[in-house]
Amino acid sequence: MTDLDGRLEREQQYHDHRYKNSSRDHQSEFYFILDHAFRQSWDRISAYARDAAVLEIGCGARPMALQLAPIARQAAGIDISSVAIEQATRQAEQSPVANLSLEVMNAEVLEFADASFDLVFGYGVIHHLDVARSFCEIARVLRPGGHAVFWEPLGHNVLINWYRRRTPGARTVDEHPLKRHDLAVARALFSSVDVGFHGLSSLALIPFRGKPWAPSALPIFERLDRVALALPGIRWLAWYSTLVLSR
Repeated sequence: MTDLDGRLEREQQYHDHRYKNSSRDHQSEFYFILDHAFRQSWDRISAYARDAAVLEIGCGARPMALQLAPIARQAAGIDISSVAIEQATRQAEQSPVANLSLEVMNAEVLEFADASFDLVFGYGVIHHLDVARSFCEIARVLRPGGHAVFWEPLGHNVLINWYRRRTPGARTVDEHPLKRHDLAVARALFSSVDVGFHGLSSLALIPFRGKPWAPSALPIFERLDRVALALPGIRWLAWYSTLVLSR
C-alpha cells in the first residue's frame, strides 16, 4: 500500500467511526464565536448556487447541498465515508428534491467531467486532503467564471496548535490546517483567491461559552477582530478562514 492509499484509508476509517458514533459533536459548542462569519459564508454560497450546478465536497451525513438543491439547477454531494453517504442518502430520501445525487468519492480524484460545475464548496474538508491535488481537481471541474468556497482552519496560531496537539483524538493524524504556502498553490490555479479571516480575540470567550453574558459580549470581540484581522501581520493568526476561489 502506498503512503497515499494509507492516508486515504486512515481518513476513511476515522470518518466512518465519527459518523457512526458522532464522536466530535461535543466540540460544536466552541464554534459559537464564528456564527456570524459562518452565516456570511453560507449567504455567499447560496447566492452562487442559484440556478447553478453545485458540488459539495465532504458533505458528511447532513449535506448542505440538500438545502441548496431547491434553488440549484443540479446538486451533488460527495464524501470519502460510506457511512456518511448512507446517512445522507436516508436524509435526502425524506426530502422532495429530485436534483440531488450523493456518492462515495475521493475528492483528490473527482469522477466528474471537466467544467461540470458552477460552484464547488465545502466546510472543513480541504485541510484533510492533499492541497495541490484537491485544488487541481476543483479547478478542473469548475466552469470558466465559476467559484469555489471553502471554510477552513488555519495553522499559524501557536496557542491553537498547542490545543490541537493536546487533543489528538479530535482529529485525524494526517489533517493539516492551512498555511500561507497552501494558498500559493491555489493562486497558481485560479484567477482570483480571496481569503477572509475569522476568530482571534474572540477565542478568549471560548472558556466562558456557558456563561449567560458570553453572547452579549461577542459583538465587542467581533469588532476587535475586524480591526486586528485587517492587519497583514496578524490576520494569519486567525482560527478559521473563508476561501473564495474564482475561475
